[in-house]
Amino acid sequence: YQYLPFEVYARSDFRSTVGKAYKWSSLLRKEQDRLDIIAAGGMVDDTDIGETLKETDSSDRLKLKNGIALWQKDLEEYGANQGFTIR
Repeated sequence: YQYLPFEVYARSDFRSTVGKAYKWSSLLRKEQDRLDIIAAGGMVDDTDIGETLKETDSSDRLKLKNGIALWQKDLEEYGANQGFTIR
């Protein structure tokens, strides 16, 4: 691993791209698991995960793969704007 010359920006942008996607993906997976248990006839505790998913802003609904791609795009753009050669 090599630190980026704009590491502070990269870490901050990570939270707003990949971080949001990770949070959304985790909530979605938990709700899917809960629904699978119910569909199989199992019992689960009541949870508000479904409501939390419904209330999530649509811009925060990113799959992890999309969050990583967005982060990469943002870093490439930021680096180029700062005068760095992006490969």
